[in-house]
Amino acid sequence: MPKLKIEKISVENFGSFGSASLDFSILKYPVIVLGDNGAGKTVFFVDSITYAFFKDAYGSGNISRKTVSRFHSGDNVKALVELESDDGASFVVVDKKVYESDRGIQYPSIKDLTGHTYDTLLSTYIVRQGKVSDFIEDTSSNRRNLLLRLLEHRFDKAHELVKAGLNEFRDRMESIRSTLKWIEGQFIAYGIGEVSEEAIDAELNSLEKKRIELRSKLEDLNRRQESIQRDIEDLIKEIENTRSILEIFDKVEKLSREIRDLEDEISLFYRYPDKTDDSILETLSSKIDELIKQDTNKNRWIEYSKELNEALESFKREFSGVDFSVLDVLRKRLDSFREERGKLSNAINMYRERIDKLSQEVSECPLCGAPLDARHRLEILEESSNKIKELESKIKMIDIEISSVEEDIRRLEDIKNRFEAFRGGIERLVNTISKELGIEASPVTHENLDVILSTLSKHVNDRYGYLAREFENLFTELVDMGFKIDREKFRDLETGLRSFERDLRNKYFRLRELRNSYMEYMEVIGGRDREGLEEKLKEYNERIEALKESNREIDKEKLKLSGELEHVSDRINKLKKLRDESLKEYNRYREELDKLEEEYDFHKDLKEIFSKAGFRLYYLNNIFIPELNDLMDKYLSEFNSEYRVKFEASSDKLEMYVYQGRYMRDIKSLSGGEMTLLGLAFRLAFGELISKSVMNYTFDFLILDEALTHLDDVNKRHVVRKLVDLVNNGLVSQVIIITHDRTIQELPELTGSIVNVYREGSTSRIEVS
Repeated sequence: MPKLKIEKISVENFGSFGSASLDFSILKYPVIVLGDNGAGKTVFFVDSITYAFFKDAYGSGNISRKTVSRFHSGDNVKALVELESDDGASFVVVDKKVYESDRGIQYPSIKDLTGHTYDTLLSTYIVRQGKVSDFIEDTSSNRRNLLLRLLEHRFDKAHELVKAGLNEFRDRMESIRSTLKWIEGQFIAYGIGEVSEEAIDAELNSLEKKRIELRSKLEDLNRRQESIQRDIEDLIKEIENTRSILEIFDKVEKLSREIRDLEDEISLFYRYPDKTDDSILETLSSKIDELIKQDTNKNRWIEYSKELNEALESFKREFSGVDFSVLDVLRKRLDSFREERGKLSNAINMYRERIDKLSQEVSECPLCGAPLDARHRLEILEESSNKIKELESKIKMIDIEISSVEEDIRRLEDIKNRFEAFRGGIERLVNTISKELGIEASPVTHENLDVILSTLSKHVNDRYGYLAREFENLFTELVDMGFKIDREKFRDLETGLRSFERDLRNKYFRLRELRNSYMEYMEVIGGRDREGLEEKLKEYNERIEALKESNREIDKEKLKLSGELEHVSDRINKLKKLRDESLKEYNRYREELDKLEEEYDFHKDLKEIFSKAGFRLYYLNNIFIPELNDLMDKYLSEFNSEYRVKFEASSDKLEMYVYQGRYMRDIKSLSGGEMTLLGLAFRLAFGELISKSVMNYTFDFLILDEALTHLDDVNKRHVVRKLVDLVNNGLVSQVIIITHDRTIQELPELTGSIVNVYREGSTSRIEVS
């Protein structure tokens, strides 16, 4: 069961507090709350919780409930408690209303969430200014009366559950009876009066025999149809053979027409189509090859003549009258000019050296070594400068001559280079033509090139004339052989004659194929009569129609049997489904109805028990107390594994027996610490039992308000150790000890947070240290 711990408490104008809040998630437990009497400890840590949960706050002792309630009343009074569950849910409680933060769900009250009322909360998880062991130390009669009063809401809840259970069982039984009646109706619809597996199996056996019989009949019909189909297929083969022979008759007639037409077409190419054979075609092919060859040679010599004429024209246009011997004269002249220019450059350098020496103010003449005065130096300088200018002028004239000669040389060399390239091409042409003519080729030079070209041109023209005559002779020979060739139509010999040859050859080969096919078809026909074949074909078709009619009659019978077989198979499947599903469902509902009837009778007895006065005693001894004993042992094992407690209820008492080991202890012999631990175990066990009634949440905190004050130091320290164990072992997450006794914080076992509550004037304050 999920547990709720306190996340935060916030108050406004509550008791002695103005505005205050405390985040419990930052505290380390067990927590000690210290403060003087009247500081507001109980107001914040007890009354704020009960006020938020139940809008009520009062306690035992001298202060009455009415007085405490008035103390916390007012228009602006607010107490808000935030709770957090260990399953991740968060709740806000204010003015008795409970809101789940994440999902936005509102519970009617804290009682619906945890099962606790104000009284049960103060008897379990909150000890308000009293002893933890009040219940343990009370008389047995008071214990019984108090327990019955605290459990009153649980009795009411149990009574409500019994009444609700009766209605639920009644509705469920009616629903099941209706379902059983519907399933029985299904069985009746299938002709089965008894809802049993034996009845279904008997019907299934009968149907299975009928299905086997129907399948056997269908197999017989299928075999008959297979035999008919084989007969039909044999007749169809005979029909196909007969039609094939009739088609051959048609093909023979068609071939006869094609042969006549093709012979007419061949006569357009050749005068004697009936004499056309492979030798004639080979002769035609040979003559056409010679014609094309002669025509190709003739055209080649025409091309040679054209190339020779073009070469001669180019020579006359570009190279005739050019004298390449001038190049040697020009090169010698260029060398002379360059030699003279070098001498002039050397003279200029000599005069410049003289000027450099005179510029250094030497005392001797640089020419003769005689003494040199200033006037004589100036004369020599002026003479040298004039001489340099004269020589530079001559060099410029020579440079102009050099440029002119170099230009002439470049022009002539360019012409000579072009001629050499031209001569190379002409020489290759001359060599090729001379070789084909069978004459010796002469070396080609600038001087004899025009003569060579003219001589070769004459030889070429003679060869062309001879080839032209040969070509005409071959063409005439073809016509004389019987081939219908029009000379004017075949200007393009390669295309025209080859096309003529190809057409004639294709037509001849086609004619030969047709004649061969004609002979083959005639062999297949043999001596058969066309009319007899057509009569047999008609007989085959009539026999096939009769067989098909028999097949259709069988199909009708098969369709009828298949319908019956499908109906039987469908009924078998439905019956199996009825057996496997509906029958199981029927038996399951039957068993459930029997159990519900037992439960219904049991709840009827419970309802009668509730109306009797002894029910509460029965409930205590048989339901509540066994659970309480178990939970008491669970919590006592955390404090001291030797202790066990057993409660027994009678009509006027609730006896409590305490065992230590195998021995029973008198309650009056227990120490204060032992009584306190028993009281803690009872409160935790009883609190958990209360929450089980709603099966939602229980509380995960224990608030002890001045509950340890009456204990001596030894028992106090012993109880504190057990409270620390409760937290460390995870049984209770939040243990809060409220006290005015400041010496408790000196106990080494208490290492949790300390919260101080004090007054500033009339207002209470809270401080965590």
